[in-house]
Amino acid sequence: MRSIFRQSAGPYVIKTYAGRITLFTLAYRDAMSASLVDTALAGVDPLIGWGIVTTKGLARHGLDGEHITILRKPYARALSEEVHRCLSCSPE
Repeated sequence: MRSIFRQSAGPYVIKTYAGRITLFTLAYRDAMSASLVDTALAGVDPLIGWGIVTTKGLARHGLDGEHITILRKPYARALSEEVHRCLSCSPE
């Protein structure tokens, strides 16, 4: 799976986003080890590379769960509440 991901992502050129990014990540690094995220990158950059994309800053929200389980009970409720809170505070 990772090999296919690397091949498809290889030619992609990252473009700068002129806005603020809200990033939802796993709260615990050991949860990342079972995810599709490259564990070497997760150990180096807790923002998983997103910090270099934005010019207006980044808000990181760490949540319990793993890559897939974060979308299932009981973790989905916390994700839903955090997304709602972020959208309620958004100036746009």
